[in-house]
Amino acid sequence: MSPILRVSLAAGTLIVLSCFSPAVVAPAGASGTDSSLAAPRSLPIRFEVLLQTLADVQPERSLPGHNGFTVSNARLGIRGRVDERFSYLVRGNFVSNPVLVDAFISFDAHSNLTLTVGRFLIPFSAEFLRSSETIDFVRRSQAVSTFIPDRQLGFQARAHSSNRRVDLAAGLFNGNEANSNDNEDFLFAARAEGMPFADSRGVGVLSLGASFLHSHDFIGPGGSPPYFPSFRGKRRIVGADLRWERAAWMIGGEWIAARFDYESRFFPEVYDPFGGHVTLGCRLSPTLQTRVRLDRFSRDGGGPDRDLILLGFDLAPSPSVRMQADYVIPTETGPEHHQLLLKFQIAFRE
Repeated sequence: MSPILRVSLAAGTLIVLSCFSPAVVAPAGASGTDSSLAAPRSLPIRFEVLLQTLADVQPERSLPGHNGFTVSNARLGIRGRVDERFSYLVRGNFVSNPVLVDAFISFDAHSNLTLTVGRFLIPFSAEFLRSSETIDFVRRSQAVSTFIPDRQLGFQARAHSSNRRVDLAAGLFNGNEANSNDNEDFLFAARAEGMPFADSRGVGVLSLGASFLHSHDFIGPGGSPPYFPSFRGKRRIVGADLRWERAAWMIGGEWIAARFDYESRFFPEVYDPFGGHVTLGCRLSPTLQTRVRLDRFSRDGGGPDRDLILLGFDLAPSPSVRMQADYVIPTETGPEHHQLLLKFQIAFRE
């Protein structure tokens, strides 16, 4: 299917779905209307839009790609409820392939338990689970971007305590980012997150998290393995993260360690790469924040290690508009390999 046809089909689907907003659904019993399909008027459909453009400049290009401008995200989503327990979300990105980003159904089995099936983010890493519209820098850290599989098809159970201080999630997924599994195995991911104390004690807000992932995969050429063109074997990844916020200050960090057990005679049997970051942020005004990050990534012999210093500025003149500027400094090379990233964003929900 051509890219133009994919975009047209996705846009048409969202438009058709919007025509069935509960605000315009005919009353039960009206001519041509099946009362069993009529959605409650009190549960409206909501729309969301995310548009991001990116400028990427490096004086002497050593990174993939070229200096220039791109549209990094052009997302349109629809979410809603069909009754008090079942909800759904369909989200597309017109600059990605496939166009479909998220598509899932959630069931509130209990006030503290939600079951979800479909395509969505796996439960791993606080930074990974944050939307691209709210992350601290233009891009996520090297370890998060490299190790964690993107959205997956699967099933997840998520539970939280009554005061929402503890959150637990676990799920089974295909493990290959495709619309069907390519083997008989599943990816298992689990995460626990807690908030030991909040601002009520005057000591700020502290969040702690731990994540685990295990899978048996085959990723062919052109896939997204850690750092080789293909990967067959077992992967196990563990991670821990924390974030403390008080008044204008923020301190955050994350550490991720992986083990890739290759089933191949062409590579060593096991690689143990790791990476992480430490981040410090300060709110200079209600609309302006500045941040600095030390970003470490070790490939364990699978390629050169890469350590970065990031200086970030974040301006949000309104709730829907955001502009970010990151200056990226590799510690091993000179100024000619420094990188400037600029992101311009509009995001809103109706």
